[in-house]
Amino acid sequence: MPALRITRQTTLGFMFVLIFRESFQRAQNGRTEAFQKVQGPILRYLVMTRQMRIGAEAKLKPIPGMVVGTTSTLSYRQASASE
Repeated sequence: MPALRITRQTTLGFMFVLIFRESFQRAQNGRTEAFQKVQGPILRYLVMTRQMRIGAEAKLKPIPGMVVGTTSTLSYRQASASE
């Protein structure tokens, strides 16, 4: 097995990957935080105006015609079969 040769180019490449990953993670965290900051007031408004009801077991009681689902992502696009 050949020895790994560390050069300035490979070091810069690794640094680029680390910086990119950190930036991407910060962007994802920021998006999640923004979503949560908006979600709370919206949910409070829906409860106060009786457009959304919460049952005794803290479960959503859908109003007629409301479809309730779950998601593992904040994305608006449809998840592919491989996700």
